[in-house]
Amino acid sequence: MELRELRYFRTVVECGSFSKAAVKLMVAQPSLSRQIRALEHELGLPLLRRSARGVSPTDAGRVLLERTLRLEEDVDGIRRSFATMASQVTGRLRVAVQAPVSFVLLPDLVRNYRARYPNVMLELVEGFSGDVVEKLLAGVIDVAIVDIPSTPIAELNATPLWVETFSLFGWTGAPAIQPDRRTPVTLAEIAELPLIAASARHAIRYLVEAAFERRSLKFQPVIEANGALMIFELVRAGLGYAVMPASVFRPHYAFCELRSAEIETVIRRTISITARSSVAEDRAISSFREMALELLPELTKSTRFGPVALYAIAQDKGQ
Repeated sequence: MELRELRYFRTVVECGSFSKAAVKLMVAQPSLSRQIRALEHELGLPLLRRSARGVSPTDAGRVLLERTLRLEEDVDGIRRSFATMASQVTGRLRVAVQAPVSFVLLPDLVRNYRARYPNVMLELVEGFSGDVVEKLLAGVIDVAIVDIPSTPIAELNATPLWVETFSLFGWTGAPAIQPDRRTPVTLAEIAELPLIAASARHAIRYLVEAAFERRSLKFQPVIEANGALMIFELVRAGLGYAVMPASVFRPHYAFCELRSAEIETVIRRTISITARSSVAEDRAISSFREMALELLPELTKSTRFGPVALYAIAQDKGQ
């Protein structure tokens, strides 16, 4: 017995005629008659009274009609329930955000995500890019907003979000960054300065070192620090210069106390939203990615970001 046969039977009863039911069901009348006879044979009882005026249900047919209507209602309910489940996002989502991207992006993203998906429990972690990528690969976290790894990793699915350009930062009165300077500073000039750099586990450090290496220059910081705020305060105190994207320092209250200069050799980083390829289409993960992409054009207009370009726009401009 199939649901189709029961639907055919119900339609014949409702129409009171095989010919009318065949038109409504868009099937041949002989085929419809065979389906009903097969159903009667399977149940062992006549289901319809046939007469010149049409057909009507027997006692057994009325019982079957009642059960069929209830069954179809149950099936419709199952379909509605699963459609609702498919549209809902629930569960726990473990999100890692690279410091200090968390300062500029996370509050608005979390606020909007929670408003749209209140049944998702967010677990938020902050870390440096190297640590974040390791946790992604280990399955400790589900999704991350992080520098795209310099070498693509097959196990990770990365959706680029925006591109940032690096600048040279110094303290107020820093001799290498005078207010009247009109030309970009060269990497050769930067190599002679006392530099404060992120640790080797941060992608920013790799990008700067790679730019120096391409110019056959040595990158030799005088201080290494493991946090953006720490680097910011050291630069602000006049202990050295830093080569960073503006978004690293811009969230800090005293950002206006730093000076910056454009670098002649452009150094860029791309921030992506990344997940393991095996779970990238999980509803909680994909909805978080969709929300980030939806909010990004407006968020990047904020002064907290500094000069950034949406990835698609940067690609169009050949950056």
